[in-house]
Order: sequence, then structure tokens, then C-alpha cells
Amino acid sequence: MGEVSSRTGAVGASFAEISFLEAGGGGTPPNPFPADNRTAARRRVLLSALIVDTELNGVVACRVDNVSDSGARLTAPGSLLLPATFWLIAQKAALAYEVKTVWRRFPAAGVSLGPPIDLTSPTTETARRLRQFWATVVR
Repeated sequence: MGEVSSRTGAVGASFAEISFLEAGGGGTPPNPFPADNRTAARRRVLLSALIVDTELNGVVACRVDNVSDSGARLTAPGSLLLPATFWLIAQKAALAYEVKTVWRRFPAAGVSLGPPIDLTSPTTETARRLRQFWATVVR
């Protein structure tokens, strides 16, 4: 796009700057995007996963859109109804994570990840039950 001028005479300004200047704000416009509070960089991925409730009774398929060392962004049907904590099974990796919902914006949700549990060699009763969910999907 070329240079833009407005009633205030701002030349080469962006739309946000022009709107701010015309509103009498003067100076630099406020950042319309909130600060990124992540402690680790995100990596874009498209992975299939399973959401399992903490009582190990129900399962819902979801997609992992991006991951970091401490969290992930999920897209699932009814993301706004995700519980505060649940299990997330990464299908291809055969790993399960206890997760906590950090934010929700339909249809996505951000979660923090606990330590991984290897479902190929489960050592606890919970891991064995999570393995059953995983095994029914990967067959």
C-alpha cells in the first residue's frame, strides 16, 4: 500500500495511527494487541490428539495447532466447555499429559502441559487406562 494522508496531515501512517491521531490522541497509538506472556517460543504443528476427562470416562478428538516447552493450543469441538484439568493424549507420539486450561477462545483453548507419560510402557493404573484409550484409536 502507498502512503496515506488524513485530515491531520499524517503522511505514511498506518490505519491504526491515523485513527488514533484523528481521535486527538497525538503521539504514538496504543498497541491494539496484548503483550505475549509466553515464556517459551511456539512451534506450529498439526497433530491429532485425544482429550480424556480426569475420571477417565470420556474422550473427545482434538487438534494440536502449536506447542511450546510448557503448553499447547488446541482446537476441539466445544472448547469453551473444556474442564479446568484433563488428560491430553498425543496419538502419534504415544504420550499422555495432565493439562490445565489456561485460556479459552472458541474454538481454541490454550493449555499448560504436565510431564509426559509414555503409553508404550505404562507403570501406573492411570497410565494403563490412558493406554487403552490410545490403543483403540491407533489400531
